[in-house]
Amino acid sequence: MEPQARSRRGAANRRRPIGSPPVLQRDLAVYIEGLTAEMRTMAHAADLNSLAYFLEMARLEASIQAQRLARSAGE
Repeated sequence: MEPQARSRRGAANRRRPIGSPPVLQRDLAVYIEGLTAEMRTMAHAADLNSLAYFLEMARLEASIQAQRLARSAGE
Protein backbone atom coordinates (compact mmCIF):
# COMPACT_ATOMS: atom_id res chain seq x y z
CA MET A 1 0.00 0.00 0.00
CA GLU A 2 1.25 3.48 -0.85
CA PRO A 3 2.24 5.67 2.14
CA GLN A 4 -0.40 8.25 1.16
CA ALA A 5 -3.14 5.61 1.12
CA ARG A 6 -2.41 4.74 4.74
CA SER A 7 -3.15 8.23 6.01
CA ARG A 8 -6.56 8.51 7.62
CA ARG A 9 -7.12 12.16 6.74
CA GLY A 10 -7.99 12.95 3.18
CA ALA A 11 -7.02 9.59 1.72
CA ALA A 12 -10.13 9.59 -0.46
CA ASN A 13 -9.18 12.96 -1.94
CA ARG A 14 -5.56 12.03 -2.68
CA ARG A 15 -6.42 8.81 -4.51
CA ARG A 16 -9.12 10.25 -6.76
CA PRO A 17 -8.60 10.30 -10.51
CA ILE A 18 -7.26 13.53 -12.00
CA GLY A 19 -10.08 15.90 -12.88
CA SER A 20 -12.69 14.29 -10.62
CA PRO A 21 -14.36 16.40 -7.93
CA PRO A 22 -13.09 16.06 -4.36
CA VAL A 23 -14.96 13.67 -2.10
CA LEU A 24 -16.12 15.19 1.15
CA GLN A 25 -15.42 13.10 4.24
CA ARG A 26 -19.05 13.45 5.28
CA ASP A 27 -20.30 12.20 1.93
CA LEU A 28 -17.95 9.24 2.12
CA ALA A 29 -19.10 8.41 5.66
CA VAL A 30 -22.75 8.48 4.54
CA TYR A 31 -21.90 6.24 1.58
CA ILE A 32 -20.08 3.76 3.82
CA GLU A 33 -23.03 3.80 6.22
CA GLY A 34 -25.33 2.72 3.39
CA LEU A 35 -22.96 0.05 2.10
CA THR A 36 -22.46 -1.52 5.51
CA ALA A 37 -26.22 -1.51 6.14
CA GLU A 38 -26.74 -3.48 2.92
CA MET A 39 -23.94 -5.90 3.74
CA ARG A 40 -25.31 -6.38 7.27
CA THR A 41 -28.69 -7.36 5.79
CA MET A 42 -26.96 -9.83 3.46
CA ALA A 43 -24.95 -11.30 6.34
CA HIS A 44 -28.09 -11.76 8.45
CA ALA A 45 -29.88 -13.45 5.55
CA ALA A 46 -26.95 -15.86 5.19
CA ASP A 47 -27.00 -16.55 8.96
CA LEU A 48 -23.57 -14.94 9.39
CA ASN A 49 -24.51 -13.32 12.67
CA SER A 50 -21.02 -12.41 13.91
CA LEU A 51 -20.22 -10.73 10.61
CA ALA A 52 -23.58 -8.93 10.70
CA TYR A 53 -22.72 -7.64 14.18
CA PHE A 54 -19.37 -6.20 13.07
CA LEU A 55 -20.95 -4.66 9.99
CA GLU A 56 -23.53 -3.00 12.26
CA MET A 57 -20.71 -1.59 14.40
CA ALA A 58 -19.06 -0.20 11.24
CA ARG A 59 -22.41 1.27 10.14
CA LEU A 60 -22.88 2.96 13.50
CA GLU A 61 -19.35 4.40 13.43
CA ALA A 62 -19.89 5.74 9.91
CA SER A 63 -23.15 7.34 11.06
CA ILE A 64 -21.45 8.94 14.07
CA GLN A 65 -18.67 10.32 11.87
CA ALA A 66 -21.14 11.69 9.32
CA GLN A 67 -23.09 13.46 12.07
CA ARG A 68 -19.89 14.85 13.63
CA LEU A 69 -18.67 16.16 10.28
CA ALA A 70 -22.08 17.71 9.52
CA ARG A 71 -22.05 19.51 12.89
CA SER A 72 -18.51 20.80 12.37
CA ALA A 73 -19.55 22.12 8.93
CA GLY A 74 -22.50 23.94 10.52
CA GLU A 75 -25.17 21.84 8.84
